[in-house]
Amino acid sequence: MATILKEYAPKMQRKGVVHSFSSGLELGKLASELGFFLGFNGMITFKNADLVREAVAQTPINQILAETDAPFLTPHPFRGRQNDSTYIPLVVEKIAEIKQLSINQCLEQIETNATNCFFGH
Repeated sequence: MATILKEYAPKMQRKGVVHSFSSGLELGKLASELGFFLGFNGMITFKNADLVREAVAQTPINQILAETDAPFLTPHPFRGRQNDSTYIPLVVEKIAEIKQLSINQCLEQIETNATNCFFGH
């Protein structure tokens, strides 16, 4: 994936989202440096997802999006149920906790990020 990002990112007028990010910190840093947003989902609430939470901690808040990955990766404590957008607040709460932001600050930034990602700056 790093090879593809390095090759194509310079040619892209607008960047996108690395969906359901769960890769290592090195790939997250590269994607951020190339201007991509990282999408985090319910996985960040899983007991054994320390590396994904570390990726959230290391990613600039202005490059983070909250996702569902529906119908999979439902956040704790609803893991095992079908995932949908009603669980996004749990993802945002966890991002806010990790980034040491209020939920409102986190929501406002993620909304700005989504606008920037999908509609341009």
